[in-house]
Amino acid sequence: MIVLYVNFVTAFSVIVREPKIEVDVMRSENSPEDTTQKTTQKTTQKTRDRVLELMRKDPNITRELMAKELGITADGVKYHIKKLRNEGIIEHVGGDKGGYWKISMDK
Repeated sequence: MIVLYVNFVTAFSVIVREPKIEVDVMRSENSPEDTTQKTTQKTTQKTRDRVLELMRKDPNITRELMAKELGITADGVKYHIKKLRNEGIIEHVGGDKGGYWKISMDK
């Protein structure tokens, strides 16, 4: 709303209302859902690559240390490890305390 003229003696004023602008979200080329999905995919891929990089540098690295290095939760690291295991890219060789990460498929 824009006020063009106000006369305080007679209380007369002229007000112009701005027209409504309608946007058809369904026809938008980059809807918020598309943008969110693309961003999530990029972030997930980057995190996955960083997990693999940490495993290459130190095959004995723990999930907790990876979480600290990546700035995500231990559950977040667990999620990425599970996906990498299911894809056959990594495996953990040996026991929980003395084992190491083996990258089967170098990506």
